[in-house]
Amino acid sequence: MKRLIIITVLLTVSAVTVQAQDSAQTELASNQQQEQVVRVSRAFFEALRRGDAAALGTMVADEFLSIDSNGARVDKAALLLRAQNQRVEVNAFLTRQMASSRLYGDTAVLIGKVEKRARTMPGQYRNEFAYTQVLVKRDGRWQIVASQESKIANN
Repeated sequence: MKRLIIITVLLTVSAVTVQAQDSAQTELASNQQQEQVVRVSRAFFEALRRGDAAALGTMVADEFLSIDSNGARVDKAALLLRAQNQRVEVNAFLTRQMASSRLYGDTAVLIGKVEKRARTMPGQYRNEFAYTQVLVKRDGRWQIVASQESKIANN
C-alpha cells in the first residue's frame, strides 16, 4: 500500500513539473513572438523615416490597408509611393509608448504612441500619434496587414 501511495505521489509531482515546464516554455515563446512584433513595428517606422520603399514592401502584406491621421485610406501601393516621393524630411519617428501587444495565434495587435518630428519648407513640426497595427505571421515572419493612426491633440 505504501508503494502505491509513493508511486501516486511521484507521478503527480512529475505531471505537475512537466505542466509547469510546458507553461514556462509557452510563455517564453509568447514573449519572443511579442518582441518580434515590436521589432517589425519599429522597423516600419524607421523605414518610413528613411523613405525606404523597398524595406516597407517586405514589411507590409500585399493586402495592407491603413487609415492615416487624416482619415485617408492607404493601400500598399500608395504607402510605397508616399515613401518614394516623401516631400517632408522626417527627422525621427520615436516610439514613445508601447501600450499593448497581444498575440492571437498567428495574429498580433499592437497599440502604441509615436512622435513624428519633421522639417518642411517653412520650419519644423512635431506631432504625436496613437496607432494600432495588425500583423499576421506568414512563412515564419510577421507582416503588417492593417494600421490606423490618430493625431493626439496638443494639451
